[in-house]
Amino acid sequence: MEAVVGIGNELKGDDGFAFFVLKELERQGSEKMLLWGGNSPEGVLHKLRGKKIEKLWIVDAAEFGGKAGEITETEKLPDKIVLSTHSTSIEQFVRYIKEEIEIPEVRLLLVQAKSIEFGDEMSEEVRKAVEEAVSIIQKA
Repeated sequence: MEAVVGIGNELKGDDGFAFFVLKELERQGSEKMLLWGGNSPEGVLHKLRGKKIEKLWIVDAAEFGGKAGEITETEKLPDKIVLSTHSTSIEQFVRYIKEEIEIPEVRLLLVQAKSIEFGDEMSEEVRKAVEEAVSIIQKA
């Protein structure tokens, strides 16, 4: 089984990227477990525990020096990355998932944000990246 955890805040412009990725996966009838972590991704850990999850996708908006809407997929956080607005560091979250919940493969799917200001609309660049992200997750 695969799972997808979306992180961010849909009221903060591009930080809502993961929310819309999850909604599109749901609309397409994805068989993956879809979980919205919002600003506190640790809140979904209990839903992952005890499941036979082989691969977990973590979807978020980030600052990694790319062009707005650019997507990067990785197993490790690059050194020059700043993730969005959640309460737990993504490094701690991933480490806990691998060590305590024992999910063997954790993939990060990140989009370069243009703006994560409260009340901003999602940028056109990031809105277009939602379909690309869904395609990456569905094909993997």
